[in-house]
Amino acid sequence: MTTQPSRRWIPVTATIALAAVLLIAAIVILPHPEKTTTTTGVPTTSSTGLRTSPLQLTTSDYNSSLGIELTTSIARSTISENEGVSMYLSLDNTLAIQNNLTRPAGKNLPSSSYETCSQLPVGGAIFRGNYDVDNASQGAPLDLISPNEEVVNGCAGFPNSWSLAPMSNDLTYPTGPAAPAAMNMTYWGYWTNNGGEVFRPFSTGIYTIEGQDLWGQVTLLHFQVVVNENPLDCVTIGSNSSFAKSVNFSASSGPLELGGFFENLRANNTLVLEFSTTGNSTLSVGDPYTQSIQFGFGPFLFSPNSTQEGRWQYYSPNGTLGYPAIVYPNQCSLVSVTLQPFQSHFAGLPLIFAIGNQTQTFTINP
Repeated sequence: MTTQPSRRWIPVTATIALAAVLLIAAIVILPHPEKTTTTTGVPTTSSTGLRTSPLQLTTSDYNSSLGIELTTSIARSTISENEGVSMYLSLDNTLAIQNNLTRPAGKNLPSSSYETCSQLPVGGAIFRGNYDVDNASQGAPLDLISPNEEVVNGCAGFPNSWSLAPMSNDLTYPTGPAAPAAMNMTYWGYWTNNGGEVFRPFSTGIYTIEGQDLWGQVTLLHFQVVVNENPLDCVTIGSNSSFAKSVNFSASSGPLELGGFFENLRANNTLVLEFSTTGNSTLSVGDPYTQSIQFGFGPFLFSPNSTQEGRWQYYSPNGTLGYPAIVYPNQCSLVSVTLQPFQSHFAGLPLIFAIGNQTQTFTINP
């Protein structure tokens, strides 16, 4: 009979291993007495040493001494060129009582993420590159809002105190109505000012999103932009099942020619128009000071941020999203128009383009 080796060592070894596991767990789980950061997703280590993951969609920073938690989340961690990244920030009161907060002296937030004069004590920024908590301060924030629309948070009436309702992000402050202490924005790219305002989509690569509040909470997330295998241009849109083409329109004489339009089947209030020129000269469409075009019911702004209602976007002949809108001779460009909810293109939509001193009208679905 074969003698089995003694296994009396197993309980001792298991006890040592269990103690080691518990010690590591305690180090990982036990919070800092004043501030902790948590992240959803399975982190991996990148070549730069940054702990990140394509599954990482939400992260938070908690300050126990103030009883507030800043949470940042994104809808997707990978997007294609000419797609937008959706970002949500929320400041929550973790206390069961009203939480009165005072703005620290001289403390400001990133202004490039605001389309209007925000009264919120939260803000966000996007950096091109892969940053972590140790070097995020070295990143140069992209200008997410057109300089004509951007208002810094030092504007008149910016509060110095806020009050958060118990266990919520319901915010009140002396100079304005109650509102959630949150921002929900979608960004398609950024602005540059090299001899004129130019909007550029996010190019391929890694980007860092930084969420902040006025009391020192900071959250970091990352997203990656990959090559767009299906650019939106005059060739590909015809074979895109998300769009239905129509030629039911009338046009007045003028420098622009409308070859047809597409209805976005996924967004009933969005039209995509095919434009070219009738002459031999290149045309820039839109007001260079406001990035607006008159679409019958009023000016529509080129500002692909947040809601798209009352907005327009331009796609060059190669499918690149950008501003200004340049219509080239003998080439087709696309202009996407998103109507207000009360507007119905089925009832007829006059499109009025003011180019210099000339006005041209197109009527869609007359």
